[in-house]
Parts: sequence; C-alpha cells; structure tokens
Amino acid sequence: MTQKNVGDNSPDLANIKVVQKTPVEEKTLLETNDKGTVLTNTLKTPSPPKITATEAVSKALNNLDDSPVKNYLVQINQQLTQQLQQQQGLLEESQRINQQLSQQLNYSQSLNQESQKINQQQVKLLQNYQQLQQVRDKKDPQGWQKLGTQLKNKVGQHWSSLNQWWQQRNKNFQQQKEDKQLAGNLRFFSHKMMGTFEDNNQLSGDKYTIEKQGDIYQLKSKQGSVLMKFQDRGVLGTNVIESNLSIEQKKDISELGNFKKDPLFLSNNSQFFSRNVSSSLNPITEQPELTNNFKQSFQGLKYIVDRKGSELNEINRGGFNIQTTNQGKNIMISRSDNGQLVASQSNNGQLQISPTSTVNDSQQLKQIVKQAVKKINQLLQQNKTGIKTSKR
Repeated sequence: MTQKNVGDNSPDLANIKVVQKTPVEEKTLLETNDKGTVLTNTLKTPSPPKITATEAVSKALNNLDDSPVKNYLVQINQQLTQQLQQQQGLLEESQRINQQLSQQLNYSQSLNQESQKINQQQVKLLQNYQQLQQVRDKKDPQGWQKLGTQLKNKVGQHWSSLNQWWQQRNKNFQQQKEDKQLAGNLRFFSHKMMGTFEDNNQLSGDKYTIEKQGDIYQLKSKQGSVLMKFQDRGVLGTNVIESNLSIEQKKDISELGNFKKDPLFLSNNSQFFSRNVSSSLNPITEQPELTNNFKQSFQGLKYIVDRKGSELNEINRGGFNIQTTNQGKNIMISRSDNGQLVASQSNNGQLQISPTSTVNDSQQLKQIVKQAVKKINQLLQQNKTGIKTSKR
C-alpha cells in the first residue's frame, strides 16, 4: 500500500493514520479518509537521479581503489568518450548537410512553380493572339493587323522582362551558393588555426586578416576594408552577411580549401597566415611527443618497404590510409574516412604534420606500424627457417 497506494477507495482501509513521534515533532507518514482514499503517503521510494551512461561509468570508476587496472579502465573510458564526441560531431555535420540539401530542394521546387506560372501565362497569351487572328480574318484585316502587332510587341516585352528576371534570380542564387562555399573554407581554416592558440581571435597573413567576435567572422584586406562578413551557425553552416570579393580574392579563398588535405599548405601559402607577420599571436607550441611518434612511425614504414621490396598502399589501417612512393622515401598518411592528410615525409627526410593532427593520432599510428614491423619480422624469420630446412 505504501508503494503503489493499493487500497484507494477501499472501505476496509478507511480512517487509517500512521504517525512517527519524536521528542521534537510528530510527523504523519500515512493517512486515509473514511472512504479508504490515501490522503498522505511519505513512504514512497524516491525516483533515482537521472544521469548519463558516461557519468555513471565515470562515477563507478572513481569509487574503485587506485590500481593499475583502475588506471587502464579510466584510460579506456576516456578514449571511448572521445570517440563518442567525434561521432556526435559527425552526426551534427551530417545534419547540417541534410539541411543544406533540403534548402536546395525547396529552392528547386520554388523555381519549378515559377516556371509553371510562366508557362501558364504564355499559353494565355497564345490563346488571345489566336483569337485575334480569327477575328482579323472575319473583319478588317488592316485594323486587326495593327492591333495584333501591338499585342505581339507587348508579348515580346513581357517575355524579355521575364527572361531578365529569371537570369538575375539564377545569378543571385549562384552567387549565394559560391559565397557560402567560400565562407565555409574560411570557417574551417579559422577553427583549426585559432584553436592552436589560447585566447586568440585574429589571424594575419601577407594579404588578408581574419577577425572573430563571438560567432561573427570578418575577412579584411591589409588596408582594413571588409571583404567578407559571415555568421558561424554551427551545424547549420554559415550565413553570409556581406560579400565584396573580387575574382582574384575569390580564387585565393577557393584555394584555401586545399588546407583540409594538404599539410604543406601553410609552407607554400602565406596569404591568410604568416609567422613572419607581426601580430598578437604566439608561436605554435611545439609538441615533442607528437613529432617523435610520427618520426618513429615513418622509420618503421621505411623499414617495412626495405624488407618487403615494394611500395606500400595500405587502405583503412586503423582509420588511416598509408601510401609510399620512391622506394619508401616519400610517405603520405591520410584519414580513411575523409581523405584528410595527417602527416607526410618527403624524399629529403623533411617531416610535415597537419595542424589538425593530434597526439592521439600519432600514438595510434605508432602502434599500427609497430605491429606491422613485428609481423614482417616474423615472416622474414619463417622464410629464413624454411630455407635452412630445405638445405638439410
């Protein structure tokens, strides 16, 4: 009864009152009226607090005694949490793309409706013109010929006006689409580069400056004029507020899209960011662990190529694509999901690491290469043992 109120409206349980007395106070725990209906019930079990699975796991791990096993479980939980956050980010990006596609579909439907209206107007004009021709044949040909010529001119003017409106609307749509793509390049570049520094809201290059205030970004020329202004709407993409770009400036921003896949981009292009330009930016913080891990990975890959006797073209190795050329002297590592470059090594031994790469990337790759080296050594040992056996 105390848990589910069994007995409501039951005369057999009428006029019951359970009281808890203490020296200080008297508290009613359970009480029913003359009909058996429960009026007071303070004995119900309270609902458990609502927490997420991640919070529950973390809380459970914190209650464990300190030990190597606890440390291992905490590390695994952190990795799984990071993977979950990455998946949520991919989901948000997918939602943004779906919304863009929906907007384009709505625009196409709008154009189709406008086209249908124009076709209907053309049909009406043609019918009117045909009626005039019929009347002209029955009455004064010259008088109706003048009227027909006037109507024909009006039809031509109307069609010309509709055609100009259509072309201008299509031009505006293409301009808006191009501006959104360019703003997307600037947003991606700004997110990655500004995230490299602490409390930074400005990037300066040889030709341009990018400034950020809240969710508003401005691209300025070296003279200070605003070339583009847009709002970062998160998963909804960008909202272009102002665009005054020349053809050359559009080309520069379009080439900025290569920053996503080319780790050498900043070495060969300094329009948007240059370490030689004086600004409030701090130098990029060196990460020895990141560099050392990648160096060891490239050494291991070169070792495998030398022993294998051919180039490597490994697809989806733990989320990475690994490719070598020039007998292992040129090595390129990219992400298997989006093709974004992670790191590369040229034939002169120069190591280039993408600004988007993390220590976790380098650690994962290091383990992948370590296992591959171990496997190639086992195969070499088996082949060596087989040759000795055949000589016996």
